[in-house]
Amino acid sequence: MIKDNMAVSQISRYIQLFLILLFLPLIGQLNAQETPVLTSNLEIYSLETEKRSLVWSEKAHFEAPNWST
Repeated sequence: MIKDNMAVSQISRYIQLFLILLFLPLIGQLNAQETPVLTSNLEIYSLETEKRSLVWSEKAHFEAPNWST
């Protein structure tokens, strides 16, 4: 009876080890987050034609100065 309990305990440990090794790669992917792609554009908007024209574009964060009067 004691040997049977030890065998069950041994099998249980192997099952636990198997499950840990099975799901370990998934745990690493849960914390991995892709960095968002950020693009900033500087545009001029014409009130007359209601069109925009691109002056500068960059894959970084920048803000245009306030050029309005």
